This record gives sequence, structure tokens and C-alpha cells, in this order.
Amino acid sequence: MKKIILLSSFCFLFIFQINAQRILAYFPYYRSTTDADNVDWAKLTDVVYAFANPTINTGVLDQPEYAQHTALFDYIADKAEANGVKVHISIGGGGLSYKLSQCIDVPSARTALISNIVNFVSGTNSGNHILAGVDVDWEFPQGTTEKNKHENFLKDLRTALDAREVQDSRQYELSIAVGGDVVSQPNNHSMYINAGAAQYCDFINLMVYDGPASYGNNHSTYQMAVDAINAYSSAPLNFPKSKFMLAVPFYGKDANGWNAELYSVIAASAPATAFGADSYNGWYYNGNQTLRDKVDLICNQGGMGITIWEITQDRNAGQQYTLLSAVKSQMSTSSCSTVSTQEVSKNGVSIYPNPTDGLVTVSGVGIQKITVYNVLGEQVFSESGSFQIKQLDFNNLSNGMYIVKIQNSNNEELSSMVLKN
Repeated sequence: MKKIILLSSFCFLFIFQINAQRILAYFPYYRSTTDADNVDWAKLTDVVYAFANPTINTGVLDQPEYAQHTALFDYIADKAEANGVKVHISIGGGGLSYKLSQCIDVPSARTALISNIVNFVSGTNSGNHILAGVDVDWEFPQGTTEKNKHENFLKDLRTALDAREVQDSRQYELSIAVGGDVVSQPNNHSMYINAGAAQYCDFINLMVYDGPASYGNNHSTYQMAVDAINAYSSAPLNFPKSKFMLAVPFYGKDANGWNAELYSVIAASAPATAFGADSYNGWYYNGNQTLRDKVDLICNQGGMGITIWEITQDRNAGQQYTLLSAVKSQMSTSSCSTVSTQEVSKNGVSIYPNPTDGLVTVSGVGIQKITVYNVLGEQVFSESGSFQIKQLDFNNLSNGMYIVKIQNSNNEELSSMVLKN
């Protein structure tokens, strides 16, 4: 039985969502509608439109990194929605993250940026596309000041998304991307983030590519993935593995790591040969077996699935020997988590199981009152007292979402959405 640990401060809303095993792919702003037509959308669960970035002094999400209301974004969103694929936007990106960092230094721009992100994700200024969430790809906060700025931004963005979730009765996810090089000295990517950052995220993309020479010619080895998972899930970070998405490359690099090439170009002359290997014509990448091994790795570690940078680098939909087909095929037999949760810990309160088919247990120290509401805000259950553990009976309630509010002895109110099915 899996416990869902609640982070709580005043009026924090925890939402639990059932998901398929995830195959998430980035789609960059510099690609085209033709590229979108060549994507095998049926094999994806999520697409991230990258990158959105603010005008530094105003917080306005602006071009060219962010194609707000442009034909390409609308085309991608329409394609995804028609195939049941969730749409996200990504803020930042390699070489562009300075805009995010500098914008946050301007208080009025920071406030405006958070509002603009929430409005876009919720459909207010995104051509009425209601998105699944936002990905923060800050590469990379270095030093105490930047790491604290990163964590505080995530906290405030999460709070704003939570408020909009209550208003809209739906979930908006927040994810981050983190670097996969955890062995380089004296610094490595796991040093570029605070341990507290993970609590605000629904999932974490471990970017296991562009690795150091210590792994050999290939920039994205299986061992690099093992090391990244271990580093981020161990002290001092202790990020929950259940939030991990293992990011894999659909491109190759040469032996010195300076030059890159699309897998579709690498495989053009001999697709079967290239598909079955991790190197071809001097390029090093992840072929069929390595991708399958990485799927098994992240799933066996209790993670959520695979993230792809980026989907247009693969061979076209309908062709043989695509990297996406290898990921999809292996994922269908994997043990990856089928549930996305915010597994964070504060104040020692937990609710489980979630979803439930009948009984729900609430446990923690100093619980004074438990109240259950339906999504219309109507109270369906309330009990006061002094509890360390209390079992709630949902058997007589209709299937659907319910809000469980818990008041503790410090007069803090914790809120959680529970699914009855």
C-alpha cells in the first residue's frame, strides 16, 4: 500500500493524478509543422513545447523562444490533443536560462512572469489550449544565491498553480530538468540544486546526455544513467525516485563530444545497422538495446518513465527502426509507476490509498479536524477530535474527486484531492 505524503503549509492543495506510464518528448520552437507531421504521436503520452522565456524587465513571455499564439504552437497543441497527448510548456533551456534568472531578479517582472505562466497553462492566453503544466529547465543555478532563487521561484510558481487548480478543478503539473553529469569534479550537476526544490515538483527530468569523457566515447551511457539516479536519490538531495523521468537523447555526438548529429541523419544510410548499435560512422548515441535497458532501469527504480530530447531527431513516423518504437515497445512490458504523485514530506501527514475504492486512512500527529468536500464545495463528511490515525469511509460516495481538508494543532490547514473510483 503506497502512502501519499502531503507537503503542508497554510492552504496547500495536494492533487493526485492517475497517469499512463510516461513517454514525454520535447518539441523545440525552431522546428516546423512538417516536423510535427512526422511525429508518431500515438506513441507519446506528453509533449513539451520548448522554450518559453520572459522579457527580462517585464516578465512577458515573448518570442523568439516562445511562440505565443503562433501557428506552430497551435499546430503542436492541436496535434497532441487530437491524439490524447498532454501538452506542457518549458521555461528556460540551455543557453537561454539567463533570461529566466535575470527576470526573477526584478520583483515586478518576477510577479508578472508567474502570473503569465499560470495564465498560459490554464488557457487564458494560449489560444484556449488548457495545458498539463510547465517545465522549468534552468541550466543551471550555481552557488547558494542562485539555488535559493531557483527553489523560491518553484515554491511561488507552485503556490500560484495550486490556487488556479482550486479555481479550475484540475491539475497543473510543475516539473524541472536537472543535469545528468554527477561525476565531474570539483562540481557536478547534482550540486546545482537545493534539496528542497523537489517538493514543489510533480516530476523531475534527469538529463542523462552530453556526459563527460570519463564515461568513454558515448555521451549518454547506461552507467551515467545509473549514477544520476543514485546521486539525486541519495543524500544530501534525497529526491524521491517515484518522481524521476529518465531523459535520453535522440541524437549522437562524436568521440570528443564537440559535434552533434540527429539520429535520423546518422541512420539514413543503414537504418537497421544503426538501430542495433550505439555507434555508427563515428557518431555515438543510444540505440535499440541501450534504450530498452534504460527503460527497464528507470522503471525498476520506481520512476515514471522516459523523456526524449528531442522528438524530431528520430526517423519519421511509419519508418522502421525508430528510437521511439524501441522506447514504446519496452515500456509496454515495464514496471514503471502508473501514478504521478507529489511525494513530499512536511508536518508528517499522510493520506492513503489514493485513488481509493472505499476506505481512506489519514494519519499524522496533532490532527484536530477532518472535513471532506465534493468538487462543488459541498461538505459530505466532518469530524473533530484529536487523532493520530483516522479511517474515512468513501464507500457510499459517488465516484469522482473529493477534497479532504485537515486542520492540525498549529491551526494549519492541509488540503488533498482524493479520487474515488
